[in-house]
Amino acid sequence: MRILAAAAVVAVLALSGCSTGDDGSEGSSAEDDFRRTRPTDQLEHDHSSENSALAPETVQPSDVAALGDGVATGATGEFWVGINICGRFVELPPQLADGPMTLDGTGLLTLAPSPGEPSGLELTADSVLGMLDVQAETGTISFGESWAGSSVGEGDAAVPLAGRTFTTGDECAIGPKVEQGEVQLWYYTPAAVVSGEQVRMVVTDPGDTPLVEDGSAVTIAFAPLSSLPTLPPSALVG
Repeated sequence: MRILAAAAVVAVLALSGCSTGDDGSEGSSAEDDFRRTRPTDQLEHDHSSENSALAPETVQPSDVAALGDGVATGATGEFWVGINICGRFVELPPQLADGPMTLDGTGLLTLAPSPGEPSGLELTADSVLGMLDVQAETGTISFGESWAGSSVGEGDAAVPLAGRTFTTGDECAIGPKVEQGEVQLWYYTPAAVVSGEQVRMVVTDPGDTPLVEDGSAVTIAFAPLSSLPTLPPSALVG
């Protein structure tokens, strides 16, 4: 049963700037230190102590797996999925399907495993990202060549997505403010979709995060360190 109705609202990328660290220039010593220490040490990026009810709890994929059993063979579950780069959601392809998964351009993901297909906790963020030609690992998110024609930013500042890798420690610019970014996955249970509270954040092996409960939402992000989680656009209409 749907918690929220899917909405065909996906924001077009419009960033003022995003530095991905692959322009051949050498980073500073501070930047090198940052990349060596994050995000493998979970305490280095635990936002759960921040003074906000909306601050996410930093968890491991196994902690998300403990929340439910996933979508069983013969059952159907709906999830909302988004990819966020420096505060803007990427426009998704109009329709994709792979085995038990169907994803439309709004970010509405339907899981309907048949016998012999992956089901339950076997269906993970990686399952969806593979269909999208995206890889999310500890500290990196990479876009494949099927993203040709899509870009981040506008005008001379636009950064093509095809073949692009964003790495924890690279700069992320929104307006005049520039911060170091971090590869994160934000997991919303159905209750968190409604309230915006108790969102889980995964930074270590984010692609291993399972899809555990009908009505959940997942955002894969390269986000400024000070940012709070944001629901995929398709989950915003009740």
